[in-house]
Amino acid sequence: FVISDNGAPVDDAMLAWAQDLKPGTWYTLDHNGSSAQVQYAWQSKRKQLHLFAAVDGSSYLIQLHRLAAYLQTGLLVAQDEEGLTMRATRDALAKLDANPERLLD
Repeated sequence: FVISDNGAPVDDAMLAWAQDLKPGTWYTLDHNGSSAQVQYAWQSKRKQLHLFAAVDGSSYLIQLHRLAAYLQTGLLVAQDEEGLTMRATRDALAKLDANPERLLD
């Protein structure tokens, strides 16, 4: 899906937030009345285009102002502030701390 700007007014803070999203972060995206679990995958060099990949294989290419509007209105909500990689790393280290002989296998 391509989600282009629609002229909706957005706060400067929302534009800054949209430009600072971190790749790999998971979100819930509400688009055209349906929710999708999406991962932030890519942004263009000038941060005007942003790509989200859904678990069902679809993708969403969103222009900056529309992305900021989605954040502002709650149509795009972060699922996990910590991030998947950080959580997986912490969990793996905790398992190794609890059972260090796993390193010897």
